[in-house]
Amino acid sequence: MKIEIGESLIYSWLRHVKMCRVVQTNWKPSKMWPLNEQDKLNAFMKESQELFQVKYDYHIYKENNDLSQLLQQAEIDVVGVNGDNTETACFAVDIAFHIGGVNYGSRKITVENIVKKLLRSVMCLCGNMAFNSGEIVFASPKINPAVMADLKEPLEDIKIILCKIGFNFNVSVIANQDFLEQILMPVLSVSSDVADTAELFLRSYQLAGMFDQTEKTVKQDVLANFAVSLSAPETKTISSSGKPFKEYILHGKQCTKHEMHHALIKATSVKRTLFYKDGRTITDDWITDSYTANSNLDNNLGSGPLRGWPEKNIVGIKLEID
Repeated sequence: MKIEIGESLIYSWLRHVKMCRVVQTNWKPSKMWPLNEQDKLNAFMKESQELFQVKYDYHIYKENNDLSQLLQQAEIDVVGVNGDNTETACFAVDIAFHIGGVNYGSRKITVENIVKKLLRSVMCLCGNMAFNSGEIVFASPKINPAVMADLKEPLEDIKIILCKIGFNFNVSVIANQDFLEQILMPVLSVSSDVADTAELFLRSYQLAGMFDQTEKTVKQDVLANFAVSLSAPETKTISSSGKPFKEYILHGKQCTKHEMHHALIKATSVKRTLFYKDGRTITDDWITDSYTANSNLDNNLGSGPLRGWPEKNIVGIKLEID
């Protein structure tokens, strides 16, 4: 099973910082599990659907009003359960690690998708795992300040609905400087005490510290680069190869070039964003009707949008398919 680096970081965070005894990445419910608290969840679904549609024109559940079917389609990036009764019993964390910052389309669509993830995690923990309290988190190292501002009121509305229905979940978004201080730094601080080969984020960090740099220097470089990215959230840079970076997003998550190639074969269009040295971005739709299994993605980009990239001051491109 493919493990995304952000999920690996959260896996380590839940185990070693939040002290969860059981942690699972890419959590999905089983069709064999009974559904708990159906009346409560239906009320929660009705309240949230009405509020967010009337107030924000969000279509949280679209046309799907079947509670069981909705939960069967759900997935949570990382779930942690704490066996210590004095601590939070359960954590549900979705993480988005996009180089240019979380972007599911427009600002409105980005906020709507984050809200959807938080609401469905509440329903999964209650309906599938019989929890009525816990921590529901959407985490990202980089979210545009405008998106963060737009999230404030919807988060408060979620808390109001939770209280009204009788849930005791704490819902939050951890991003930017908070991500650095609450997630990344605490995980790095325990890295020397962890030797589990399953923890890919920590193992890659340990690998970087084995050569000409000390672990302390590596940590300083990681934190310094993170701080720079926060101070200039819209700025992109050339990749370490000296050529424009290429970022591929499939259904809201980063994917490999191979996965994007196969998705393009079936797609008719893809959202394409070009990043420039001066911080500008240009987004349009790339019509991919002629893209076939024999097409070469690098050649298509090189002869198309990235043609003449040095003169045009292009530093990167992002392709997204919902």
